[in-house]
Amino acid sequence: MRLISCHIENFGKLHDITYNFNEHLNIILKDNGWGKSTFVTFIKVMLFGFENESKRKVIERERGKFAPWNGKVYGGQLVFESNGRQYRIERTFGSKEKEDSFALYDNVTNLLTNDFKMGNGNIGEELFNINRESFGNTVFIAQLNCKTSVTDDIYAKIGNVSSDISDMSQYEIVQSKLKKELDRLTPHRKSGELYKLNDEINKLNAEIKNKDVQKNALHNLQNQLEKLNSRKEELQKDDNNIQDEIRKLSSIKDSKVLLQKYNELKSVKLQAMYRLKEEQNLFPVRIPQMDEVDQYIKYQTSAMVYKENAANYSLDETQKSRLIELNKKFSKGIPNEEVMDDLEKKIETLQVYEKQINENTLSQNEMKELNYLSQVFKNGLPDAQYLDSLIEKWEERKNRKNNINAKSNLLQTVKSVNEAPKRSISKIVKIIKVILAIFIIFIGVIGCFSVLPLGIIFIAIGVALLLKKKPSLSKKKEELCQCEDYEEEIAKDTEFVQYVDKEISEFMNNFQGDVSEQKVSESLYLLKNQVEKYNKLMFMYQECNKAEDIQTYDNLKSKIMQVLEMYCEDVTQCDYLKVFMDLKNLVSEYKNLVLRAQKNQEQLNKYFAMSAEVKNFLNSLGITENDDAGNVLRAIGDRLNKIEFLNKDMEEKTEAINDFEKHNNISLLLHNDTLPSVEKTSEELVDLSQSMKKKIDDVKDEILGNRQSQNAVMTELDRIDECEENLIKTKENYEELHHRYDILGKTRDYLEKAKINFSSKYMDPVKQSFDKYYGMIAKNDDKKYQLDANLNMSLTECGGQREIELLSEGYQDLVGICRRMAMIDAMYEKEKPFILLDDPFVNFDSKKMEGALKFMDEISKEYQVIYMTCHESRKID
Repeated sequence: MRLISCHIENFGKLHDITYNFNEHLNIILKDNGWGKSTFVTFIKVMLFGFENESKRKVIERERGKFAPWNGKVYGGQLVFESNGRQYRIERTFGSKEKEDSFALYDNVTNLLTNDFKMGNGNIGEELFNINRESFGNTVFIAQLNCKTSVTDDIYAKIGNVSSDISDMSQYEIVQSKLKKELDRLTPHRKSGELYKLNDEINKLNAEIKNKDVQKNALHNLQNQLEKLNSRKEELQKDDNNIQDEIRKLSSIKDSKVLLQKYNELKSVKLQAMYRLKEEQNLFPVRIPQMDEVDQYIKYQTSAMVYKENAANYSLDETQKSRLIELNKKFSKGIPNEEVMDDLEKKIETLQVYEKQINENTLSQNEMKELNYLSQVFKNGLPDAQYLDSLIEKWEERKNRKNNINAKSNLLQTVKSVNEAPKRSISKIVKIIKVILAIFIIFIGVIGCFSVLPLGIIFIAIGVALLLKKKPSLSKKKEELCQCEDYEEEIAKDTEFVQYVDKEISEFMNNFQGDVSEQKVSESLYLLKNQVEKYNKLMFMYQECNKAEDIQTYDNLKSKIMQVLEMYCEDVTQCDYLKVFMDLKNLVSEYKNLVLRAQKNQEQLNKYFAMSAEVKNFLNSLGITENDDAGNVLRAIGDRLNKIEFLNKDMEEKTEAINDFEKHNNISLLLHNDTLPSVEKTSEELVDLSQSMKKKIDDVKDEILGNRQSQNAVMTELDRIDECEENLIKTKENYEELHHRYDILGKTRDYLEKAKINFSSKYMDPVKQSFDKYYGMIAKNDDKKYQLDANLNMSLTECGGQREIELLSEGYQDLVGICRRMAMIDAMYEKEKPFILLDDPFVNFDSKKMEGALKFMDEISKEYQVIYMTCHESRKID
């Protein structure tokens, strides 16, 4: 199997790189940083895909580490030959594996091919019959990573069992599982299952040994309990005898006590009967019911409320005098609300009329002014609009008259200019022309303050004269036309002034106004103000003297006086509203006093009625009222409560006697000669009883303790029985697991021996290849190396086997490279793979470097070699 070419579209920093490989030695000499390691990684990824896909850090994941720096298409092509046919791999990579694409073409036909089963892009495993890890331990020798180890795939490939490598490739997995299971079961460590079971068996045996002791203890406790029960029965009999004696003595004492109690009950009942009779005798006629007393207590309470209310409504002497006075005033009756409301509305209407009259009534000065203005306008009142039009005409007349003078001066100036003799412009004429122009501009400036348009015209003419050159014929014609226009305007303005003067003069003569030109405006405005004042005064005069309003006013006044005269004195000249309000207040005061007197009498009547009811009730009981009736009623209530209490007490005493007679033989109590006799006193019997009870209690405590001890022993025996059952099960489990442990141990040993036997067949070929390559690189080196059945190398030095890791970095790399090549020779006897060397000789000295170059030259005769280096000294010439 060999590489033919590759094209890197984008991979790491490499971009658009194409390389064609020869069949033998391919040396790629590039400076540090060019991307040599990236190049060989590209070849590996095209065959096996990316490593460390599950790592989180980008630098640890090949996919992230070699992502294109330019951010473009990630991937490329690889053309190779296998079994005489050429194939082309095309791969692109995304940020995740599911975004990758893979295609395998027949490089001759350019058609997709299914010659390889690994359609997922892991085609390297099918080409080399090893996985990615084994590829990195043999064919691919990276810089500073020459060390190697033997994987299951390498074992299988060396043994030439690639067609069925399931057993060999699973060896390490099986051994690992066997070791894990043996470690779990081991009887030699505390964590081992067998160790734990053995420990549990020992503990259970120790527990079971205590069973006989517990049985003996239970037997002793049962015997002791029988004795305690017998002792308890004897003590109980003695205590019963003592209790009989106590009961006999008690019966004697009880009879005396009962007789005494019976006599006391009868005496108490007799006393209760005397007290009840004494309370009942306080009512000479009859004993009332409590409901009656409660009712009349309410009557008395209501009577006192009525009395208090009557006091609150009573009139003092001043109020009584005032009521008499108002009774006289309203002897004919008081006006009702309807009359008062109507009177109030009429007074309000009258006030409205009075306000209108007062507002429109002319003062003395206003009347004089009205008479004067009437004299002024005796010939007729001028129209206000006509007067305004005269004012406007007069203003226009003044403006036009001012324009006449200005236009005349301007016309005179224009004519003088046009009539000047025709001669060459001299210096003197120019001076005159400039002076004239300045004069006209000056007139125009002054004119702007009075007549703005005319002033602007003068200024324009002056400026034109300053700028004027020799007039042309057309210009002269224009000036002549302009003069004619001025003359026509002056004539029209003069005619308008004369017309307005005549109209003003005729109008002002009717009103004795001043028609002098300086006073006309003032006279017109004065006349306008007089017209407005006259109209206002005349309107007020007319409003004040309306006949219908005066008639209505007089009628209202008459009706108001008609009502007020019934209740008030002299209302001819008074403030009707004030009189009405006084009357309204008097009516309100009178009503309040009358209502107060009525309520006072009403409350007194109720008081007297309730008091009479209470007095009659007390008389019916034979009680004469000498004290406050309320106190008497409450005393009666208290007495009734006491009688009720005494009645109940009497009933209870009677019931107690009846109950006593029911439960006791009264005749026997009255004749107690037949009572039994007792030898000991009650104190002695009580002491004996207490002593006996204490003994019984002590025995009971002992019995309770005995039973608790028996329960504890029986619980322990039950637990021991469970231990015996657990011991049987645990022993069975132990035997079963121990048998499994023995079988697994033997299986592991047999597998190890089988592997060693399997590997030992290829030890000699591998060792021979190792020695061959070692001799090529390290000439005349007398170091001795040993190869074990696991294909691991060790150094024989100073009478012992030494680990390769103890050697220098250079020797470690040397052993690793030679060991890799020895395994490759053993693995691939037929179709040889290509060898990837990523500058693996960096730790070699010059002597070994010379041997390394010869080594590459030799292996390139049998293998295709792709060798990456950055230094000329490590290049074959």
